[in-house]
Amino acid sequence: MSKGYTRHIDMTDEQVHNLHVWKTVVSRAWTNDEFRQELLTNPNKVLAEHGYQIPHGVQFKIVEDSSGERHLTLPSKPDINLEVSDLGRHADYDPNF
Repeated sequence: MSKGYTRHIDMTDEQVHNLHVWKTVVSRAWTNDEFRQELLTNPNKVLAEHGYQIPHGVQFKIVEDSSGERHLTLPSKPDINLEVSDLGRHADYDPNF
């Protein structure tokens, strides 16, 4: 189930599905200001309504980029004890890009 995404890391079907849902949600937010505001205010509700499979206990926060401000996500620290030089050798390390 590819849905047009190139997998640069191993992704589950659920992750690929969620990427497809996210693409749809972003497109709608760009064209509908009321929907955009609801997404910013209640992300878990809106994402779930569109079929995004939200892991138990996860609360999403949506931040909006502008022409003068961009956001980078600092990933959570891996549960295993690694040196920086080891990160690229572990398949479960995903720096989110």
